[in-house]
Amino acid sequence: MVTRITFIKWCSVFAFLSAGAHFTVLLYWDRYTSDLALGRNSFRWFEYSLSSSVIITLLFMLWGNFDFVQLSGVFTINAMMNLFGDMHERMNGGKAAKDVDWSAFIYGTICGVVPWFLMFYQITLIPADMWDEIPWFVWAFLLEYILLFFSFPINMAV
Repeated sequence: MVTRITFIKWCSVFAFLSAGAHFTVLLYWDRYTSDLALGRNSFRWFEYSLSSSVIITLLFMLWGNFDFVQLSGVFTINAMMNLFGDMHERMNGGKAAKDVDWSAFIYGTICGVVPWFLMFYQITLIPADMWDEIPWFVWAFLLEYILLFFSFPINMAV
């Protein structure tokens, strides 16, 4: 019971992080709008670095991985992926498309795929007779998250 309650609390952290980020944008509205005019949105990247790292860490826990070192590593590398997104915008905001330096984006992409490879490996370790015990909504959430996650680079490139 304690594990379920703890998991639910961490799920709610995601919503609170998003709400806190929106509140922060309102507090620093002038900086937010001036950054948007320059082609960057650091508020988004910092919020993503925390909230998406919480989500990917919770996904790892859903697959039965409770090792603190591994979960910390997944959280950190996912946060770095988002911070590379911020770096990409800082380096390239306001530049013409032909002048964009994609190096930070590429580094972020490398960081971003690592947790997914690890998660798919973790899923392959689940004994076949236990696959039926995984609720349908876990598979649905995983599929939705994969589609949204992997469509983001396309959005950035276009």
